Amino acid sequence: MKGRYDVNNKFAHNKKLFIVFVLSFLLIVIFALSPVFNIKKIKVSNSGKYNTEDIDVLLNKFVGVNGFFADVTNLKFYKIEEMVAFERPYLTDINVSYVFPNTIKIDATERKAILITEQSGLFFYIDSLGYVVETSTDLTSISLPIVKGLDISCVKIGMPSVAQYDTRYKITLRMCNLMNGLGISSDCIDIIDVTDYNNIWMYSADSSLSIKFGGEENIDLKVALLNSILKEKKYTEGILDFTVAGQPVFKENTAPTPEPTPEPTMVPPESTPEPTTTSTPMVSQTPMVPQVSPTPSVTTVPTN
Repeated sequence: MKGRYDVNNKFAHNKKLFIVFVLSFLLIVIFALSPVFNIKKIKVSNSGKYNTEDIDVLLNKFVGVNGFFADVTNLKFYKIEEMVAFERPYLTDINVSYVFPNTIKIDATERKAILITEQSGLFFYIDSLGYVVETSTDLTSISLPIVKGLDISCVKIGMPSVAQYDTRYKITLRMCNLMNGLGISSDCIDIIDVTDYNNIWMYSADSSLSIKFGGEENIDLKVALLNSILKEKKYTEGILDFTVAGQPVFKENTAPTPEPTPEPTMVPPESTPEPTTTSTPMVSQTPMVPQVSPTPSVTTVPTN
């Protein structure tokens, strides 16, 4: 009798534990799926290019979704990361997390465009890794150098360019990254021509300064020297040549000396037996001897 009584007590005890477990599980599920955890707020960090409204437009359909369930499955957040990366190409390394009780937080790293190039009337903004982050048909405010000579016909927004395969792209990105790191803005250099990447030229719109940069050799040193020279603002009219061995050479523009205009020679009228008449003076055509322009002065720019 006692053994059967103990078995019944053990069964009853286990039954109570099972009921308590089931009820607790149901309460947790009901609580987790309650409107308390529905997404109501979206926070974006580390973004200067986009404001909260720019992201909210993309994520409106996720408002009202149960954040607790989405956080557990990680299914919804993965979709959010993909959508933001596609629609907002300036953002990378996107991480979406759930903040108790009703907030989605988006952490991301923002790309920075370092150059602009043009293809068929469309301007492409390219970041330091060669990704196209923006396109525009208007350049009302140019804050980046425009690079000529790049083929970008097969590149889409948010996708990498062919920089990892193209020597011209590699040199351009390296050079523009160095210039950007030293703070050389488009106010100093607004056009870079890399059509021949072994003979790169740069131009400044604010002056008549042209820079014969050359190729990839000693690119770090040449960009550092260029930065120091541009800060001096001493050389504005001429060619700054970095292809000469040693220090860069500045060749000043020289205007040709104007040739003097010859004075007309008056010829007296011939006398004739006829009544006196006034003859038109003859102007002798004195040949103009061209003058040879002086050789442009060459100044060696000191290294700062």
